Amino acid sequence: MALRDTNAILKLNPTLALGYLLKGKLYSYYGLQRKAIEVFDQGLTMARRMDDEEQQHYQQLLTAKADAEMIQQKGVDFISKLPLDVVSTIIVPLLMDDEKWSLTKPCPYFQVCKSWHERFARGKLCYDVSDNETYPAQLVSLSNNIHSMEIDNYYPEAGFRMPGQLTALRHMKIAGIAPANELHFASWLRKIGGSLYELEILLTRGTMLNGRDIMERCPHLSSLITYNVMSADMVSKLHQYSSFMRPIPSLVRLELHSLRHPVNLQQALSLLQYYPSLQSLVLYPCHDSNLLPIIHQHCPCLQTLVISTQSAMISAPEQRMQHQNNQRRLRFIYVQDEYAYHYNIEDIRQCMITHSATFESATILVGTLNDDPDPPPAVQFPRLRRLRCSLHTCHGPRYSDGGYRIMHPHWIMLN
Repeated sequence: MALRDTNAILKLNPTLALGYLLKGKLYSYYGLQRKAIEVFDQGLTMARRMDDEEQQHYQQLLTAKADAEMIQQKGVDFISKLPLDVVSTIIVPLLMDDEKWSLTKPCPYFQVCKSWHERFARGKLCYDVSDNETYPAQLVSLSNNIHSMEIDNYYPEAGFRMPGQLTALRHMKIAGIAPANELHFASWLRKIGGSLYELEILLTRGTMLNGRDIMERCPHLSSLITYNVMSADMVSKLHQYSSFMRPIPSLVRLELHSLRHPVNLQQALSLLQYYPSLQSLVLYPCHDSNLLPIIHQHCPCLQTLVISTQSAMISAPEQRMQHQNNQRRLRFIYVQDEYAYHYNIEDIRQCMITHSATFESATILVGTLNDDPDPPPAVQFPRLRRLRCSLHTCHGPRYSDGGYRIMHPHWIMLN
């Protein structure tokens, strides 16, 4: 409404300095300093100075223009005043599609000014890398500031040469490690592994890399997730280590998905002795249930356990609970051997009874024989919030005794 009035004044008298003064101040009040300066310049060109009042308005135009120019030159340096985690988790995603910086689509605000460049560089940068991308100067300059990285396909023959030492790298997710490049990857991992806390790695079939090869190069990991590793064996086929591997007390999460050789009891115990602080374990295929009754003798802090006889899972069981540092018993368990080819039901029963006071979620997909013994006395699960059991008759082969192996959930919980 006020802007409409000033336009009406100027329409009646285009040479009136007061009209330009009022219109320019309105723009200035709204923070549109550049627009205000344009109006003031127009007024200084068009306004008359025939009497004292017009001369006074003309001087006010000069003063108002100078004030607007001063405000226009000011910049609010809020970025350097914000905590780094706010810059990384709020400002960067606000200015981009997500938190990951793609090499083909760098953050458009990165070069706003020196302060923005420094704050972004010191924040938790996450880059998404493809095998066929050329590394720009921006990534080279930031190599020692990158906090996390996702590499879609590790392929050194296509020009994969990560600049710098990535000294700030804490999290890495990498796929495409193949037999042809595993030695190159092992050498590169030794250079950068000392700073890593979390590593997720997907190998292709035929790769010889195993858990020891990774842990020797990443001694400070708190989380290791692997797919298609050859075995859980700690004897490397790539390198002859001169000594036994030292325990890794920092590792609290270990997931070995789709191992190419099933795990037996001796391999599992040999593996677990290196991780005394383990809180979460995913292990499959595992063909030995003898681990279940004794696992807490070797992993006293374990709270989540997933084992299965399957060589692959369409989707891993969802684990939503937060681990508690003072918890000394299992809270989440997932056991799968639907046709009872490998697991002994007594091992599972003993595990369920031992940890009955702390279980919050249990999934038991294990077949049993028709002539299984009677269930044990009633067992209470005071904290159990989620229970899933297979209730159908298994579609496995018919056995020599004429029976099928089926699920009997009544031994799990009787009230």
